[in-house]
Amino acid sequence: MHNPHNLCYQNASMAALTWARTYLTQDWRRGLLDQFCTSLIQARGTITVSQFLVWSSMTAGWGGGRSQQDAGEFLQHTLTKARPQEAQSEWESRDIHPQLEVVDSARGPVSLLLPLPPNPNPSLQDFFIQWSDQPSVRGLTLPPRLLTAVLPRFPAEADGRKDQVRIALSDYVFVPTFVGQGTDL
Repeated sequence: MHNPHNLCYQNASMAALTWARTYLTQDWRRGLLDQFCTSLIQARGTITVSQFLVWSSMTAGWGGGRSQQDAGEFLQHTLTKARPQEAQSEWESRDIHPQLEVVDSARGPVSLLLPLPPNPNPSLQDFFIQWSDQPSVRGLTLPPRLLTAVLPRFPAEADGRKDQVRIALSDYVFVPTFVGQGTDL
């Protein structure tokens, strides 16, 4: 894919969704995202995501324009516009002191912003554990078939430098999901 005007975040997001489409149900194959992914797969030669007509429907209202943006924010915007059933999700942050209370939550196509784990050679699983293991426990209450997670590019004290941490990948990642109404995952 061609990358004019700092659109690499759009190319990366759409390449990831096109790959994920293989693993999703027939419900996915009726919406805007599938129309776009099909066009992308069938295209020949050098392509630019903005050359596809369905692209304007999916990106309507995106304020990022042609400047460099965050892929996670863009993916969240795109999934919110397209509303595929497989991406519908819900997470909560629960506190048990003095009684069970939901202190934060999100619903819809949710991108989880995963914090950087403290260990120098983290696995992808470590990012999910760090996200969940907070003073108020975080977990999914409605796990989606398509979950997007955003990894940090810059540590908190980065002074403008990108993080260069290598992440160990495995075949499976266990996403913290609440069992019942308590804080058990």
